[in-house]
Amino acid sequence: MRIINPKNFTAVKLLPHQSFFIELWHGMTHNKSLDSYRIKCMNSRTIIRELSEDITLTLMNDDEYSNICTEAKSILDQDSTCKKYYSNSLTNLAPFFADLPMKSSKEKPKDKTNNRRYTQFRFLVNDFSVALEQSYFDYLSEDLLGAMKKDNEHEIKLITSSLLSDLVDRGWPLETLFGWPNNFLNISSGYSFDDNLKFMLKILHQPRQEFEITLRISKCSSLPSITQYGSFLFSPDAGITESEDEATKKFITQFQSVCFAKTTVNDFDHRSAAINAREELEQLIDLLRFGFEPDRVLIENICHVKRLSDDKDEIVITSHVLPNPTDDIPYGDFASFSNDLDIVSRKTNIDIISQTQLQVTCPHKGYHLLS
Repeated sequence: MRIINPKNFTAVKLLPHQSFFIELWHGMTHNKSLDSYRIKCMNSRTIIRELSEDITLTLMNDDEYSNICTEAKSILDQDSTCKKYYSNSLTNLAPFFADLPMKSSKEKPKDKTNNRRYTQFRFLVNDFSVALEQSYFDYLSEDLLGAMKKDNEHEIKLITSSLLSDLVDRGWPLETLFGWPNNFLNISSGYSFDDNLKFMLKILHQPRQEFEITLRISKCSSLPSITQYGSFLFSPDAGITESEDEATKKFITQFQSVCFAKTTVNDFDHRSAAINAREELEQLIDLLRFGFEPDRVLIENICHVKRLSDDKDEIVITSHVLPNPTDDIPYGDFASFSNDLDIVSRKTNIDIISQTQLQVTCPHKGYHLLS
C-alpha cells in the first residue's frame, strides 16, 4: 500500500470518504504498490467475456471450465453494479452456477438434459457478455458518483476496483491513471472534489484518437540508416516545427549520436500515447539488438506528442518501463547468447526457481526482458 503524504491533504478540505477514494486510487495505480495487482484482476465484464470466449471456442477441459465458472460467480456475487442493472441476467444464470452443466463428451453423448442446459448456459453467458460490453463501464461511472457519501468506504472500494480494472483492460496505462489524484489535491485550481471527479470520468470516457509520437534515441549509430522498421520512421531530424517553447527547442536539437523515431498510435490522451509508443519502440529495439545495432542505445525520457485532430502538441516525460542493458554484451548474434544462457541455466548452483524462470522466459519474452 502506498500512502499519500498527509501534508498534501492539509490545504484541501475533503470529507473522510473523499480522502479515502483519493488514497485508494493512488495505491491501486502506484506501480510499486502491492495493491496495484487488484486492478489487473478481472471484473464482471472481463470474466464473463473470457467465459463466453472459452465456451464458444471449447478449448477448456472440465476442470478449467469449472474453475472459471466458480471465479465468475464469486466476482458477480460482490458486484453491486451488476445486481442493480443486470438483475435479470444474474437471475437466469443463478441455477446454472448452482448446478453447473458440463460439456458434452464422447463418454456421455446421450445426456440430453445436460447438453440442453449447457447450450442454454452458453447462450445466456454470450448475451450477458454483449450487455456488459455495451454499458457496464457507464454504469460503473454512474455508481461511483452515487457512492461518494459518508460511511460508504466499502462500496467505494468495490466500485473503484472494478472501474480501474475496466480502464486497464481498455488500454489505459497505469502511469496515466496514477496522475489523476494530483488534480484532486491541487487547491489552486479552484475546483471542488465533485467537479474533479466528474471531469475525470468525462475524460476517461473519451474514445481513442490518433496521435503522432516522436521519441528521441541517443547513443545509436545505425538506426538512422534503417529509415523505417515496423511502424516507426527513423531520422536524424525530429521533423518538428521550431517553437519558442524551451523544452521543444531542447528536444529537437540534433547531435551526431542522436536519432528520432516517429510513429502514430490511436490512444486516449497525450501521456497514454507516449507510454504505449515507448513500450512498442522498446520491443522493436530488441529485434535490432543483435546483428544491426550493437550499441547500448538509450530511449530518452522526453518525447513529443501531437494530437492529429487539432494539432495540439505536448512534451511528455515518460519513465523507463524496461531499461535497456547497462553492460556490454559480447555477442554478435542472438543464437550464441541463447546457447550460453542455456548452459548457465543448467548449472547446479542456480536456485531452482531462477532456473525455471530463465528457461521459461527466454523463448517467450526475449533478451530485453531478461536483461
